[in-house]
Amino acid sequence: ALAFVVGLAVALIFAWKLALVTTAAVPCIMAVVAVAQGAYGSRQKASSEKSAELSSSALEAFSNIRTVVAFGHEPALLVRFNALMSHIAHWGVKLGKARAFLEGVTAPIIFVMFGLGLWYGSKLVSDDMDAREECRLVSNLGVLQDPDPLRCATGGAIFTAFLSVLFGFLGLLQALPGLTSIAAAKASASTVFA
Repeated sequence: ALAFVVGLAVALIFAWKLALVTTAAVPCIMAVVAVAQGAYGSRQKASSEKSAELSSSALEAFSNIRTVVAFGHEPALLVRFNALMSHIAHWGVKLGKARAFLEGVTAPIIFVMFGLGLWYGSKLVSDDMDAREECRLVSNLGVLQDPDPLRCATGGAIFTAFLSVLFGFLGLLQALPGLTSIAAAKASASTVFA
């Protein structure tokens, strides 16, 4: 989160209009993350319950192995263990789908935001060059000049702002796996403290 705040601050200094346009996608991504985290948390809770049932079944069989062998219950325990394993595998697939949904919806939002940012940045530079002579690379008299970076949107300022937002956004996205772990911990904690 610190990378995002610093990246946004740098972008606001160099090209505030571009920074505001590119960060417009953050609420969209946060909404998607909130929905996906809720779905992931409920699936994680169900998966944890099935996993606990499987573990207790296996531990019970191993702790009483002599009794199981004496009465010939190995095939029945294997059938029960396989049934529980298939349930856990089913819930594992559901967890994978929830995580894939999160990444699959987040990526297009990010790509659209980056494309919009690059287009808008080039538009800012072009509009400044059209509107003011001090922003042009060649004056009206045909003399080469450097655009004034304090009064004009320059390519360097736009690119610096864009990369600042990009790296800040990537820093924010690195928190997503942690959020799914928090959702899993909440689901487990609800059964522990219930």
